[in-house]
Amino acid sequence: MEKITEGTGGRISMPLWGASVLFLISVVGTAVSFRMYFRTGGKKFLAAGIVTASLCAAALFYIAAGVLFVSSVE
Repeated sequence: MEKITEGTGGRISMPLWGASVLFLISVVGTAVSFRMYFRTGGKKFLAAGIVTASLCAAALFYIAAGVLFVSSVE
């Protein structure tokens, strides 16, 4: 476990490319969930759409924070 967390202060952090992939997957998941909700009217698809939209926003904020941090360090 020391090699994984070395240099990160004991935390395991997600790389920016991982956040980008998570963002793209959550965008697709949001679109599919809301499309299924509008077709079938199932509440589970609405809930899934809200959750994936929240995940999309969280990944976007993570990417923005990482980019701002890197640009301020350089």
